[in-house]
Amino acid sequence: MHIRSVLLLAVRAVLAATDKRRADLSDGLSLELQPPRVWPIPAMQQPPRMGRSPPWWHPAPGYFHPNTEKGCTNWARGFGDCQFVLWNWQIDFYHLTRWNPDIAQQCKQLNKEQFFCVQVDEGHSYDPETQSPPADNPILIIEQCTELPAFSITSHYYGNCQGESYHEVNVPKTGTQRSGRCITTGCNVGSLAIAAEGFCPDGQVQISYWEEPGCRGTWFGYEYTKTNTCHDLWTDGNNFKSIHLRCQNIDQDCETLGTCRRASESRSKDICHVRRWS
Repeated sequence: MHIRSVLLLAVRAVLAATDKRRADLSDGLSLELQPPRVWPIPAMQQPPRMGRSPPWWHPAPGYFHPNTEKGCTNWARGFGDCQFVLWNWQIDFYHLTRWNPDIAQQCKQLNKEQFFCVQVDEGHSYDPETQSPPADNPILIIEQCTELPAFSITSHYYGNCQGESYHEVNVPKTGTQRSGRCITTGCNVGSLAIAAEGFCPDGQVQISYWEEPGCRGTWFGYEYTKTNTCHDLWTDGNNFKSIHLRCQNIDQDCETLGTCRRASESRSKDICHVRRWS
């Protein structure tokens, strides 16, 4: 009996030692499997959840389209549609599409994982540099980079390409980030003489009408014409202050695609205050 008791105590001691070793191994294993500590990303690298970004912030590659304006200073996450962006940030469709050339393809529903430019540094804007006319000349031509023109126009005071000719303007080819040209008419251009020479597909020219100089403010829609044509402008030039010209087929514009809508013509009636001629 004495030997059996001794053996029983020895077995119990061995089992106790084994259990302790298992516990130690388990503790060590659990420590080894603990996940590494995740350090928070610095606040200045985190994108804003919603709204305009702070001026020093820039989204990482992959979160904005590579064709976006390089001089962008403020970004907005893609919530809602283009109309929401225009209303929320008080910019117009012309500048939204100039700063974000690929946004028109998703205007009805923006990608909330992407960021879009809503403000541009003055020195890097899509708006071309201004060439001031002589003091007695009411026309302000917005000059752009020099390149082979897509087409050329001459502006006239009256309809049917009559009256004083102010400027001969070369319009750059489309397909670049600085496509087309904005002309501030100042309520003093009634028609355009469009030269026969040019590179527009099918010779089709788009005219976009704007409330303010520099193609800003309310947008009053498109008209289309052809090269080698004299084209009388909408309302004889009385109800707008600038136009944007470029090559564009009508079946590819945002109105045809249903991604934009022009303002009511009633909003344009008092823009020039006094009709130049009728």
